[in-house]
Amino acid sequence: MSKIVPLARCGAMLAMVVAFTMLAAPFNAAPVFAQQTVHAETTVNFGTANTAFGPVSGTCDATNGGAGCKFLSFNTNGTCETREEIHHANLGKCTINTSTTILLSFSPSGAHDQSGNPTGVCVPFFESFMRSYEDGSVFEANGQGTACCAEDSCSGGLAHP
Repeated sequence: MSKIVPLARCGAMLAMVVAFTMLAAPFNAAPVFAQQTVHAETTVNFGTANTAFGPVSGTCDATNGGAGCKFLSFNTNGTCETREEIHHANLGKCTINTSTTILLSFSPSGAHDQSGNPTGVCVPFFESFMRSYEDGSVFEANGQGTACCAEDSCSGGLAHP
């Protein structure tokens, strides 16, 4: 047996929920009704890149690498544009500066060719970047992870210098 709740009672319950929400809102860091998730994409055109191997020693040249090198660092800069994914609204033009260090500590990527031979490698990396927009806003981030390439050509392209 279902019970019908009078509309006036539902209105009173709704008013209580709204009143509680309005009372709780000042205690939240962000407005309750103003939050919205926006998916954005940033297109980057990289300009110059300065690369250096290290630590520099008799077996590691800063420019050409060598058997004694343990990392490769590079700094890049460029221009970028951030747009909202769905409506393609332009959120802003920006400049970007990045700093990345790849540790030359290679591990198999887990991929194999048709004969079962391992292909590709993975390397750990650390990075930081800063995007500066025309309106003066800045987005900075730091991260770390592992970059992998599973193709046959990657083993030779990323092999230890």
